[in-house]
Amino acid sequence: MTATWSDPLAAQLLSIFSGAPFAFSELALTLFARQYERCAPYRRYCDARGKTPETVTDWREIPHLPVTAFKHARIYSGEGQPAHYFETSGTTQGAERRGRHYFERLDLYRACSRPVFRRFVLPDLPDGARMPMLMLAQSPAENPRSSLSWYLSQQAEAFAAEFDWYVDSHGLRLSALEAALRQAEGPVALLGTAFAFVHLVDSGLRVQLPPGSRVMETGGFKGKSREVSRDELYRLIRQALGPDVICINQYGMCEMSSNGYDQTLVSGSPRKAVPEWVRIRMLDPETLAEVPPGQPGMVAVTDLANLYSCAFLLTQDIGVQYPDGFEILGRAPGAEARGCSIAMDEFLRANQQSSGGDGA
Repeated sequence: MTATWSDPLAAQLLSIFSGAPFAFSELALTLFARQYERCAPYRRYCDARGKTPETVTDWREIPHLPVTAFKHARIYSGEGQPAHYFETSGTTQGAERRGRHYFERLDLYRACSRPVFRRFVLPDLPDGARMPMLMLAQSPAENPRSSLSWYLSQQAEAFAAEFDWYVDSHGLRLSALEAALRQAEGPVALLGTAFAFVHLVDSGLRVQLPPGSRVMETGGFKGKSREVSRDELYRLIRQALGPDVICINQYGMCEMSSNGYDQTLVSGSPRKAVPEWVRIRMLDPETLAEVPPGQPGMVAVTDLANLYSCAFLLTQDIGVQYPDGFEILGRAPGAEARGCSIAMDEFLRANQQSSGGDGA
């Protein structure tokens, strides 16, 4: 990488993404202090909860910001003006309520995504080899504010022998996709949203893909026309593309920089794992206290790659932690998300007098 890094914390993160050892707790507390100082909406939220860098001594005590806060304030901790931002889907509240994830620069985001994708989606790919990729998503040119489109383009640039985009403003480009699949002479990777794969299997397409072919789907049913379980979706995918197709789910969201992945190709486990700079905890939906392993709770994410926004996020997902990974059970029903609602209410109250919640 030719980019220079005048920010020591960014330089440290870059070395961590390349495998350098580090102390998670120490780095999390350092990042908390920076984001508390630089992001006024987050600072006001922490102050309202009585949590400051002077009082927090354990990274588990750092307040997790509800991800819905990204729709109500500019959550930005960069030094200068942001160079880019991605937008959340906005399907439930309309475009005017889309959250924005700001980045001072994108090369750190790129650096954290590629080795993890390689580890979980392409672990059997020989060094230096590349695999054809078919993207069941819009291209960055068509959807420049989509973090998924940008993420997929980064993996294609690093690992694809050839690639193309098979979703446009009109929907799935089924004829072109079918032609590409039938021409495959070796393993291929299909990457996209679960909703796009639902359209693929609903089309009646039947192709026998070469051994070693794989699907990585990112979820994305929210607000769509119909929903199937993940097990049923994978059964339908293998019915359409061949019984030996490998299926991997990626867990992530626009407000995160890192992702979790099924360990299917790593250990054979369908449970998810995250990179070393991420921690996943399950919290009681009402009290937000951590629940024991094996019990469902709201997913709280500490993602140290979120240098330019907030590294400490409270999602609206329900999951279960196990010794060998975690599972996502689905979105939290409103009645079970009381803790998240209270946290969001505290955020809004703490920021109601700010002028636009601009992070200044």
